[in-house]
Amino acid sequence: MADDILANLGLNVALHAALLVKNGKGLLICGAAGAGKTTLAVALLAAGFTYGGDDIALMDEDGLLVGVPFSPALKQGSWGLLGHMSDAILAAPIHSRLDNKRVRYPTGLPYAARVRVQPEAVVLIRRRRTGPVFCDVEPMRALSELLAGAHTPERRLALPQFQRLLDMVSQARTVELTYSSLDRAVETLRRLHDRQ
Repeated sequence: MADDILANLGLNVALHAALLVKNGKGLLICGAAGAGKTTLAVALLAAGFTYGGDDIALMDEDGLLVGVPFSPALKQGSWGLLGHMSDAILAAPIHSRLDNKRVRYPTGLPYAARVRVQPEAVVLIRRRRTGPVFCDVEPMRALSELLAGAHTPERRLALPQFQRLLDMVSQARTVELTYSSLDRAVETLRRLHDRQ
């Protein structure tokens, strides 16, 4: 299914990021593979967010985002961290992915309606044994991370697509969140989003 979406983007740009929606505003979470985007995205549902997607967000011709709501692949290490979802997680069968990771695909998530949103914040996440440490970062740093995971059918952004991405990032607050505690990360992002 992801291949079909990426092959039929048209003028949209696929961003490797999680998108959460609350009060009509987007929260875009970026991080390297294994950084915890999926776990953090699902944890934010307990803070009143709806799930746009944990892996792909599409930026349209107006520079607005819509999530691609695949069922999240929760890796084994996260199953006990998401108390509000424990029944749905444990009810889902265990699958072995091609990378030998054991995952569950919980159902019944509060999906965001297919609304197009402007991200109020672009959050770069890092998991460390310290934290949470929360700080503003230069928009160009966030732009660089988004560009690294951006996809178009042509495999490169055309100038208008780059300009839309630049405009979107420049209109959002760009921050980095370094954390070890999932609960504290959720509370930090909830406060950030509710203050915007």
